[in-house]
Amino acid sequence: MHNLLLRRSLLALAIAGALSFADASAQDVTVTPPNGGGFAVKDSSGNTVRFRVDANGNVIVPGLGSAARQGTLVCFDTATGTFGPCATGVGVGSGATGATGATGPMGATGATGATGASGAASATGATGPAGPIGATGATGPVGPAGATGPQGVQGISGAIGATGTTGATGASGAPGATGANGASMNFRGTWSNSAIYAPSDAVYFNGSSYIALAGNLNITPGTDGSVWALLAQQGGTGATGATGATGVSGATGATGSTGATGLPGATGATGIQGPSGVTGSAGPVGATGATGATGAQGIQGVVGPTGATGAAGTNTLMLIRNWQGQSGPLFTGFSPATIIGTGSPDCATGQLANCSYSFVPSSCTSISNLRIQTVSNLGQIVTWSIVTGSPGVAPSAGSTPVLPCTTTAAAATSCNSGAATASVTGMSTIALRGSWTGTLTAGTTTPGTGAFFYATVDCH
Repeated sequence: MHNLLLRRSLLALAIAGALSFADASAQDVTVTPPNGGGFAVKDSSGNTVRFRVDANGNVIVPGLGSAARQGTLVCFDTATGTFGPCATGVGVGSGATGATGATGPMGATGATGATGASGAASATGATGPAGPIGATGATGPVGPAGATGPQGVQGISGAIGATGTTGATGASGAPGATGANGASMNFRGTWSNSAIYAPSDAVYFNGSSYIALAGNLNITPGTDGSVWALLAQQGGTGATGATGATGVSGATGATGSTGATGLPGATGATGIQGPSGVTGSAGPVGATGATGATGAQGIQGVVGPTGATGAAGTNTLMLIRNWQGQSGPLFTGFSPATIIGTGSPDCATGQLANCSYSFVPSSCTSISNLRIQTVSNLGQIVTWSIVTGSPGVAPSAGSTPVLPCTTTAAAATSCNSGAATASVTGMSTIALRGSWTGTLTAGTTTPGTGAFFYATVDCH
Protein backbone atom coordinates (compact mmCIF):
# COMPACT_ATOMS: atom_id res chain seq x y z
CA MET A 1 0.00 0.00 0.00
CA HIS A 2 1.15 3.54 -0.66
CA ASN A 3 0.24 6.73 1.10
CA LEU A 4 -1.82 8.87 -1.27
CA LEU A 5 -2.09 11.65 1.34
CA LEU A 6 -5.82 12.08 0.62
CA ARG A 7 -8.32 12.94 3.32
CA ARG A 8 -11.28 10.62 3.77
CA SER A 9 -13.89 13.34 3.17
CA LEU A 10 -12.30 14.36 -0.16
CA LEU A 11 -12.12 10.74 -1.31
CA ALA A 12 -15.84 10.43 -0.51
CA LEU A 13 -16.48 13.44 -2.74
CA ALA A 14 -14.62 11.78 -5.64
CA ILE A 15 -16.49 8.46 -5.20
CA ALA A 16 -19.85 10.26 -4.94
CA GLY A 17 -19.10 12.04 -8.22
CA ALA A 18 -18.38 8.72 -9.92
CA LEU A 19 -21.55 7.14 -8.52
CA SER A 20 -23.70 9.98 -9.84
CA PHE A 21 -23.74 8.15 -13.14
CA ALA A 22 -24.96 4.84 -11.61
CA ASP A 23 -28.60 3.69 -11.82
CA ALA A 24 -30.52 1.71 -9.22
CA SER A 25 -29.26 -1.66 -10.50
CA ALA A 26 -26.13 -3.38 -9.27
CA GLN A 27 -24.63 -3.41 -12.75
CA ASP A 28 -21.50 -1.26 -13.36
CA VAL A 29 -21.94 1.95 -15.35
CA THR A 30 -19.33 2.34 -18.07
CA VAL A 31 -18.34 5.78 -19.49
CA THR A 32 -16.32 5.57 -22.70
CA PRO A 33 -14.82 8.96 -23.71
CA PRO A 34 -13.67 9.66 -27.29
CA ASN A 35 -10.08 8.89 -28.30
CA GLY A 36 -7.71 11.28 -26.46
CA GLY A 37 -10.54 12.58 -24.27
CA GLY A 38 -11.26 12.15 -20.56
CA PHE A 39 -14.12 11.95 -18.09
CA ALA A 40 -15.14 15.00 -15.97
CA VAL A 41 -17.81 15.87 -13.39
CA LYS A 42 -18.70 19.62 -13.13
CA ASP A 43 -20.79 21.69 -10.75
CA SER A 44 -24.35 22.85 -11.45
CA SER A 45 -23.10 25.84 -13.46
CA GLY A 46 -21.17 23.58 -15.82
CA ASN A 47 -18.06 25.81 -15.45
CA THR A 48 -16.11 24.26 -12.54
CA VAL A 49 -14.62 20.71 -12.74
CA ARG A 50 -15.18 18.75 -9.49
CA PHE A 51 -13.73 15.36 -10.54
CA ARG A 52 -11.81 14.30 -13.66
CA VAL A 53 -10.09 11.26 -15.19
CA ASP A 54 -7.80 12.30 -18.07
CA ALA A 55 -6.91 10.31 -21.20
CA ASN A 56 -3.92 8.74 -19.39
CA GLY A 57 -6.03 7.45 -16.50
CA ASN A 58 -4.84 10.13 -14.02
CA VAL A 59 -7.49 10.88 -11.35
CA ILE A 60 -7.72 14.62 -10.58
CA VAL A 61 -9.80 16.31 -7.84
CA PRO A 62 -9.21 20.09 -8.35
CA GLY A 63 -10.89 21.13 -5.06
CA LEU A 64 -8.77 18.77 -2.93
CA GLY A 65 -6.14 21.37 -1.97
CA SER A 66 -8.67 23.86 -0.53
CA ALA A 67 -10.93 21.31 1.24
CA ALA A 68 -11.21 21.18 5.05
CA ARG A 69 -8.43 19.26 6.82
CA GLN A 70 -9.33 15.75 8.06
CA GLY A 71 -7.68 13.43 10.58
CA THR A 72 -7.42 10.06 8.74
CA LEU A 73 -4.98 9.08 6.01
CA VAL A 74 -6.24 7.21 2.89
CA CYS A 75 -4.07 4.72 0.94
CA PHE A 76 -4.54 2.72 -2.28
CA ASP A 77 -3.50 -0.70 -3.54
CA THR A 78 -1.03 -0.42 -6.45
CA ALA A 79 -2.27 -3.64 -7.98
CA THR A 80 -6.04 -3.04 -7.90
CA GLY A 81 -6.31 0.72 -7.26
CA THR A 82 -8.63 0.10 -4.31
CA PHE A 83 -8.86 2.97 -1.73
CA GLY A 84 -9.08 2.38 2.00
CA PRO A 85 -7.68 3.35 5.44
CA CYS A 86 -3.91 3.03 5.66
CA ALA A 87 -2.37 0.06 7.41
CA THR A 88 -0.66 0.54 10.79
CA GLY A 89 2.68 2.28 10.44
CA VAL A 90 2.02 3.51 6.88
CA GLY A 91 1.95 7.24 6.21
CA VAL A 92 3.84 8.24 9.36
CA GLY A 93 5.45 11.64 8.81
CA SER A 94 9.24 12.00 8.65
CA GLY A 95 9.49 15.49 10.09
CA ALA A 96 10.84 16.33 13.55
CA THR A 97 8.46 15.86 16.48
CA GLY A 98 6.60 19.08 17.18
CA ALA A 99 5.53 20.48 20.56
CA THR A 100 2.86 18.50 22.46
CA GLY A 101 -0.64 19.81 21.78
CA ALA A 102 -2.93 20.88 24.60
CA THR A 103 -5.07 18.10 26.15
CA GLY A 104 -8.70 18.25 25.01
CA PRO A 105 -11.56 18.30 27.56
CA MET A 106 -12.69 14.97 28.97
CA GLY A 107 -16.07 13.83 27.63
CA ALA A 108 -18.79 12.70 30.02
CA THR A 109 -19.05 8.95 30.65
CA GLY A 110 -22.21 7.47 29.15
CA ALA A 111 -24.47 5.14 31.12
CA THR A 112 -23.90 1.42 30.66
CA GLY A 113 -26.73 -0.21 28.76
CA ALA A 114 -28.32 -3.47 29.89
CA THR A 115 -27.08 -6.64 28.29
CA GLY A 116 -29.62 -8.01 25.81
CA ALA A 117 -30.68 -11.67 25.75
CA SER A 118 -28.94 -13.87 23.27
CA GLY A 119 -31.12 -14.50 20.27
CA ALA A 120 -31.57 -17.87 18.65
CA ALA A 121 -29.17 -18.61 15.89
CA SER A 122 -30.84 -18.15 12.55
CA ALA A 123 -29.91 -19.56 9.23
CA THR A 124 -27.62 -17.48 7.16
CA GLY A 125 -29.65 -15.68 4.54
CA ALA A 126 -28.62 -14.87 1.04
CA THR A 127 -26.52 -11.79 0.57
CA GLY A 128 -28.77 -8.91 -0.33
CA PRO A 129 -27.96 -6.16 -2.78
CA ALA A 130 -25.84 -3.25 -1.62
CA GLY A 131 -27.97 -0.73 0.23
CA PRO A 132 -27.87 3.02 -0.32
CA ILE A 133 -25.40 5.14 1.63
CA GLY A 134 -26.76 5.83 5.12
CA ALA A 135 -27.18 9.24 6.67
CA THR A 136 -24.25 10.76 8.51
CA GLY A 137 -24.14 9.59 12.12
CA ALA A 138 -24.11 11.93 15.11
CA THR A 139 -20.81 13.45 16.14
CA GLY A 140 -18.92 11.15 18.51
CA PRO A 141 -17.29 12.21 21.77
CA VAL A 142 -14.05 14.16 21.73
CA GLY A 143 -11.22 11.82 20.81
CA PRO A 144 -7.78 11.67 22.38
CA ALA A 145 -5.28 14.41 21.65
CA GLY A 146 -3.92 14.21 18.12
CA ALA A 147 -0.30 13.50 17.29
CA THR A 148 2.05 16.46 17.55
CA GLY A 149 2.33 18.38 14.30
CA PRO A 150 5.68 18.93 12.52
CA GLN A 151 7.91 21.75 13.67
CA GLY A 152 7.51 25.05 11.80
CA VAL A 153 10.28 26.38 9.54
CA GLN A 154 12.68 28.90 10.97
CA GLY A 155 11.80 32.54 10.30
CA ILE A 156 13.99 34.84 8.17
CA SER A 157 16.62 36.77 10.11
CA GLY A 158 15.83 40.44 10.63
CA ALA A 159 17.84 43.14 8.87
CA ILE A 160 20.92 44.62 10.57
CA GLY A 161 20.18 47.95 12.26
CA ALA A 162 21.66 51.19 10.89
CA THR A 163 25.03 52.41 12.17
CA GLY A 164 24.70 54.89 15.03
CA THR A 165 25.87 58.51 14.63
CA THR A 166 29.37 59.52 15.70
CA GLY A 167 29.53 60.93 19.22
CA ALA A 168 30.50 64.54 19.86
CA THR A 169 34.19 65.41 20.38
CA GLY A 170 35.11 65.57 24.04
CA ALA A 171 36.24 68.84 25.61
CA SER A 172 39.98 69.67 25.71
CA GLY A 173 41.75 68.68 28.90
CA ALA A 174 43.03 71.26 31.36
CA PRO A 175 46.58 72.62 30.73
CA GLY A 176 49.30 70.53 32.39
CA ALA A 177 51.41 71.78 35.24
CA THR A 178 54.34 74.06 34.41
CA GLY A 179 57.50 72.03 33.81
CA ALA A 180 60.83 72.65 35.42
CA ASN A 181 63.20 75.24 33.94
CA GLY A 182 64.96 73.80 30.88
CA ALA A 183 68.46 74.35 29.73
CA SER A 184 69.36 77.32 27.51
CA MET A 185 69.66 76.50 23.80
CA ASN A 186 71.07 78.26 20.75
CA PHE A 187 68.90 77.37 17.73
CA ARG A 188 71.12 77.18 14.61
CA GLY A 189 68.39 76.35 12.02
CA THR A 190 68.73 73.39 9.64
CA TRP A 191 71.77 71.14 10.30
CA SER A 192 74.74 71.60 7.94
CA ASN A 193 77.65 69.17 7.49
CA SER A 194 80.05 72.12 7.14
CA ALA A 195 79.04 73.98 10.33
CA ILE A 196 80.86 73.66 13.66
CA TYR A 197 78.43 73.08 16.56
CA ALA A 198 78.98 73.78 20.26
CA PRO A 199 77.18 72.20 23.25
CA SER A 200 73.53 73.46 23.61
CA ASP A 201 73.31 74.28 19.89
CA ALA A 202 69.89 73.15 18.55
CA VAL A 203 69.25 72.19 14.91
CA TYR A 204 66.40 70.96 12.66
CA PHE A 205 67.02 67.77 10.60
CA ASN A 206 64.65 65.47 8.63
CA GLY A 207 61.45 66.63 10.41
CA SER A 208 62.89 66.46 13.99
CA SER A 209 64.93 68.82 16.22
CA TYR A 210 68.14 67.90 18.08
CA ILE A 211 70.44 69.53 20.72
CA ALA A 212 74.24 69.16 20.75
CA LEU A 213 75.67 67.41 23.83
CA ALA A 214 79.28 68.00 22.69
CA GLY A 215 81.14 70.12 20.15
CA ASN A 216 81.19 68.45 16.70
CA LEU A 217 81.65 68.84 12.97
CA ASN A 218 79.89 66.77 10.26
CA ILE A 219 78.27 64.29 12.70
CA THR A 220 74.73 63.63 11.44
CA PRO A 221 72.01 64.10 14.13
CA GLY A 222 70.48 60.80 15.17
CA THR A 223 73.62 58.71 14.44
CA ASP A 224 75.51 59.24 17.73
CA GLY A 225 73.52 59.62 20.98
CA SER A 226 76.59 60.96 22.84
CA VAL A 227 76.83 63.94 20.45
CA TRP A 228 73.20 64.74 19.50
CA ALA A 229 70.03 64.30 21.66
CA LEU A 230 66.52 64.24 20.17
CA LEU A 231 64.33 67.19 21.21
CA ALA A 232 61.12 66.76 19.20
CA GLN A 233 60.26 64.05 16.70
CA GLN A 234 58.12 64.51 13.62
CA GLY A 235 54.44 63.53 14.22
CA GLY A 236 53.07 60.30 12.72
CA THR A 237 50.24 59.89 10.24
CA GLY A 238 46.69 60.09 11.65
CA ALA A 239 44.82 56.88 12.47
CA THR A 240 42.85 55.10 9.73
CA GLY A 241 39.07 55.62 9.76
CA ALA A 242 36.79 52.96 11.23
CA THR A 243 35.60 50.10 8.98
CA GLY A 244 32.08 50.51 7.45
CA ALA A 245 29.14 48.57 8.76
CA THR A 246 28.53 45.07 7.42
CA GLY A 247 25.96 44.84 4.60
CA VAL A 248 22.59 43.27 5.18
CA SER A 249 22.14 39.51 4.60
CA GLY A 250 21.10 38.41 1.14
CA ALA A 251 17.56 37.18 0.45
CA THR A 252 16.79 33.47 0.83
CA GLY A 253 17.08 31.51 -2.40
CA ALA A 254 13.89 30.45 -4.18
CA THR A 255 12.43 26.97 -3.47
CA GLY A 256 13.06 24.42 -6.20
CA SER A 257 10.13 23.28 -8.34
CA THR A 258 8.15 20.16 -7.38
CA GLY A 259 9.02 16.99 -9.26
CA ALA A 260 6.59 15.49 -11.75
CA THR A 261 3.84 13.18 -10.40
CA GLY A 262 4.35 9.51 -11.19
CA LEU A 263 1.86 7.65 -13.41
CA PRO A 264 -0.96 5.96 -11.45
CA GLY A 265 -1.49 2.22 -11.60
CA ALA A 266 -4.33 0.69 -13.59
CA THR A 267 -7.78 0.79 -11.99
CA GLY A 268 -8.92 -2.56 -10.66
CA ALA A 269 -12.45 -3.95 -10.90
CA THR A 270 -14.89 -2.61 -8.31
CA GLY A 271 -15.77 -5.16 -5.66
CA ILE A 272 -19.09 -5.60 -3.89
CA GLN A 273 -19.40 -3.17 -0.97
CA GLY A 274 -19.26 -5.00 2.32
CA PRO A 275 -20.61 -3.88 5.66
CA SER A 276 -18.70 -1.17 7.51
CA GLY A 277 -16.11 -2.64 9.85
CA VAL A 278 -15.50 -1.54 13.42
CA THR A 279 -13.05 1.34 13.65
CA GLY A 280 -9.74 0.03 14.90
CA SER A 281 -7.73 1.64 17.67
CA ALA A 282 -5.23 4.30 16.79
CA GLY A 283 -1.83 2.91 15.84
CA PRO A 284 1.33 3.83 17.78
CA VAL A 285 3.10 7.06 16.90
CA GLY A 286 5.79 6.40 14.33
CA ALA A 287 9.46 7.07 14.93
CA THR A 288 10.79 10.54 14.19
CA GLY A 289 11.91 10.79 10.58
CA ALA A 290 15.39 11.81 9.49
CA THR A 291 16.18 15.52 9.20
CA GLY A 292 15.64 16.87 5.70
CA ALA A 293 18.54 18.14 3.58
CA THR A 294 19.69 21.73 4.10
CA GLY A 295 18.35 24.17 1.52
CA ALA A 296 20.61 25.98 -0.96
CA GLN A 297 22.50 29.01 0.33
CA GLY A 298 20.98 32.40 -0.45
CA ILE A 299 22.71 34.92 -2.72
CA GLN A 300 25.46 37.14 -1.32
CA GLY A 301 24.21 40.37 0.27
CA VAL A 302 25.28 43.77 -1.04
CA VAL A 303 28.50 45.30 0.27
CA GLY A 304 27.93 47.78 3.10
CA PRO A 305 28.87 51.47 2.71
CA THR A 306 32.44 52.60 3.36
CA GLY A 307 33.03 53.82 6.90
CA ALA A 308 33.61 57.51 7.60
CA THR A 309 37.17 58.84 7.26
CA GLY A 310 38.98 59.07 10.57
CA ALA A 311 39.68 62.48 12.09
CA ALA A 312 42.92 64.18 11.00
CA GLY A 313 45.83 64.04 13.43
CA THR A 314 47.37 67.09 15.16
CA ASN A 315 50.79 68.43 14.02
CA THR A 316 52.52 70.56 16.67
CA LEU A 317 54.84 73.36 15.48
CA MET A 318 57.50 74.47 17.99
CA LEU A 319 60.44 76.84 18.45
CA ILE A 320 63.16 77.79 20.97
CA ARG A 321 64.40 81.42 20.92
CA ASN A 322 66.54 83.98 22.79
CA TRP A 323 65.56 87.64 22.26
CA GLN A 324 67.91 89.09 24.88
CA GLY A 325 68.24 92.89 25.15
CA GLN A 326 65.90 93.65 22.20
CA SER A 327 62.87 95.90 21.62
CA GLY A 328 59.57 94.69 20.18
CA PRO A 329 57.61 93.83 18.29
CA LEU A 330 59.60 90.87 16.84
CA PHE A 331 58.55 87.91 14.68
CA THR A 332 59.92 84.37 14.37
CA GLY A 333 59.04 81.19 12.45
CA PHE A 334 58.33 77.66 13.73
CA SER A 335 59.95 74.22 13.33
CA PRO A 336 59.47 71.56 11.80
CA ALA A 337 58.34 74.01 9.07
CA THR A 338 61.14 75.65 7.08
CA ILE A 339 62.21 78.97 8.67
CA ILE A 340 62.72 81.75 6.10
CA GLY A 341 65.07 84.57 7.20
CA THR A 342 63.10 87.36 5.47
CA GLY A 343 62.14 90.46 7.41
CA SER A 344 58.54 91.48 8.14
CA PRO A 345 57.64 95.20 7.80
CA ASP A 346 57.18 95.35 11.59
CA CYS A 347 60.80 94.24 12.28
CA ALA A 348 63.60 96.68 13.11
CA THR A 349 66.55 97.10 10.74
CA GLY A 350 69.42 94.73 11.42
CA GLN A 351 67.28 92.11 13.23
CA LEU A 352 66.44 89.77 10.31
CA ALA A 353 67.58 86.73 12.28
CA ASN A 354 64.76 87.42 14.76
CA CYS A 355 62.16 88.46 12.15
CA SER A 356 61.63 85.21 10.24
CA TYR A 357 58.49 83.27 9.31
CA SER A 358 57.66 79.72 8.15
CA PHE A 359 55.10 77.88 5.99
CA VAL A 360 52.00 76.09 7.35
CA PRO A 361 52.11 72.34 6.47
CA SER A 362 49.86 71.58 3.47
CA SER A 363 47.57 69.30 5.56
CA CYS A 364 46.62 72.04 8.06
CA THR A 365 43.32 73.95 7.86
CA SER A 366 43.22 75.48 11.38
CA ILE A 367 45.47 76.28 14.37
CA SER A 368 44.81 76.40 18.14
CA ASN A 369 46.44 76.23 21.61
CA LEU A 370 49.32 78.72 21.33
CA ARG A 371 51.50 77.88 24.38
CA ILE A 372 54.42 80.05 25.65
CA GLN A 373 56.91 79.06 28.38
CA THR A 374 59.63 81.50 29.48
CA VAL A 375 62.89 80.04 30.86
CA SER A 376 64.24 83.08 32.68
CA ASN A 377 63.08 86.60 33.55
CA LEU A 378 62.25 88.46 30.31
CA GLY A 379 61.92 91.67 32.29
CA GLN A 380 58.77 92.73 30.41
CA ILE A 381 55.05 91.86 30.13
CA VAL A 382 54.84 90.28 26.66
CA THR A 383 51.67 89.84 24.54
CA TRP A 384 52.07 86.85 22.22
CA SER A 385 49.97 86.07 19.11
CA ILE A 386 50.07 84.42 15.68
CA VAL A 387 50.10 86.36 12.37
CA THR A 388 49.65 84.79 8.94
CA GLY A 389 50.10 85.71 5.27
CA SER A 390 49.19 84.36 1.84
CA PRO A 391 51.28 81.44 0.45
CA GLY A 392 54.79 82.71 -0.35
CA VAL A 393 54.12 86.18 1.16
CA ALA A 394 55.53 87.21 4.56
CA PRO A 395 52.98 88.28 7.24
CA SER A 396 52.47 92.05 6.87
CA ALA A 397 51.97 94.92 9.29
CA GLY A 398 48.25 94.70 8.52
CA SER A 399 47.91 91.01 9.46
CA THR A 400 45.33 90.49 12.22
CA PRO A 401 46.90 88.74 15.27
CA VAL A 402 45.05 85.59 16.45
CA LEU A 403 45.30 83.22 19.46
CA PRO A 404 46.62 85.89 21.89
CA CYS A 405 48.04 85.13 25.38
CA THR A 406 50.21 87.14 27.82
CA THR A 407 53.23 86.30 30.06
CA THR A 408 54.29 88.41 33.07
CA ALA A 409 57.71 89.89 33.77
CA ALA A 410 58.47 87.24 36.39
CA ALA A 411 60.84 84.32 35.69
CA ALA A 412 59.50 81.02 34.32
CA THR A 413 55.95 82.11 33.42
CA SER A 414 53.60 80.61 30.84
CA CYS A 415 50.36 81.29 28.95
CA ASN A 416 47.95 79.35 26.69
CA SER A 417 45.50 80.80 24.16
CA GLY A 418 43.07 77.89 24.79
CA ALA A 419 40.98 75.70 22.47
CA ALA A 420 39.76 78.58 20.26
CA THR A 421 40.77 78.00 16.61
CA ALA A 422 41.82 80.20 13.67
CA SER A 423 41.52 79.18 10.02
CA VAL A 424 44.67 78.83 7.87
CA THR A 425 45.43 77.63 4.34
CA GLY A 426 48.03 74.97 3.60
CA MET A 427 51.42 76.51 2.63
CA SER A 428 50.40 80.00 3.84
CA THR A 429 52.98 81.84 5.96
CA ILE A 430 52.89 81.91 9.76
CA ALA A 431 54.96 83.66 12.44
CA LEU A 432 54.96 84.09 16.23
CA ARG A 433 54.60 87.78 17.19
CA GLY A 434 55.92 89.13 20.50
CA SER A 435 54.96 92.67 21.53
CA TRP A 436 56.17 94.61 24.60
CA THR A 437 57.21 98.08 25.79
CA GLY A 438 60.88 98.68 26.52
CA THR A 439 63.81 96.26 26.22
CA LEU A 440 63.97 92.59 27.18
CA THR A 441 66.46 91.43 29.84
CA ALA A 442 69.99 91.13 28.48
CA GLY A 443 72.00 88.00 29.12
CA THR A 444 74.36 85.45 27.65
CA THR A 445 73.85 82.11 25.89
CA THR A 446 74.44 80.35 29.22
CA PRO A 447 71.42 78.09 29.98
CA GLY A 448 68.92 79.78 32.32
CA THR A 449 69.98 83.36 31.54
CA GLY A 450 68.75 85.95 29.06
CA ALA A 451 65.37 86.20 27.30
CA PHE A 452 64.88 82.49 26.45
CA PHE A 453 61.39 81.14 25.72
CA TYR A 454 59.67 78.09 24.18
CA ALA A 455 56.57 78.28 21.93
CA THR A 456 54.27 75.63 20.40
CA VAL A 457 51.05 75.81 18.36
CA ASP A 458 48.76 72.91 17.26
CA CYS A 459 48.07 72.58 13.52
CA HIS A 460 44.95 70.55 12.52
